[in-house]
Amino acid sequence: MKPVVIAITLLVVFAAAPLAAQDRAVDLTIWGTSADVQGSNRFSDTFDTDFESGDGFGLSANIFMTKHFSTEIAAFAVSSDASLAIPDVAPLSLGSVDMTPVMAGVQFHILGQSRFDPYIGAGAAYVMADDLESNDLDVVGVGAVDLENELTYYLNAGVGFHFTPWFALVADGRYIPYEPSSKSAVTGVE
Repeated sequence: MKPVVIAITLLVVFAAAPLAAQDRAVDLTIWGTSADVQGSNRFSDTFDTDFESGDGFGLSANIFMTKHFSTEIAAFAVSSDASLAIPDVAPLSLGSVDMTPVMAGVQFHILGQSRFDPYIGAGAAYVMADDLESNDLDVVGVGAVDLENELTYYLNAGVGFHFTPWFALVADGRYIPYEPSSKSAVTGVE
């Protein structure tokens, strides 16, 4: 009788293994990023800044606390070109805006840890930005423009499809309101 009980127990354990594989403790993700940098600054009635869409990469760790809730820690590196538009003059290059948002937040996975995984999330973001530097800024006497780092929030929504326990495709949209203050390193004007 004992061999039959052991055999049935082993059969149940092995049959349930694929179901258990759906429960993930941690998702590590490598991201390819495209950023739509929106907004412009008007310095007067004549000067406007313009930011191009940028691209970059990122890494994240999503730690599941329950089947539906997880915490996420993520960092991205995004680069976007900027220019200064002056009427009747060719745009001046402001150089490249290199930003690194570091985020920590929570996500709600609507269907739990399923192969098809729609989710929403929110959290805090600390955005670090490098200075704007270009030959055009040097020629007009402005020099490098210091962009301030900023603590803000983010909202995100996405959907993932898990092909295997080790491979998934994920589409994720994030909104990060980052409006840095800036000043010229040469003139000190903000």
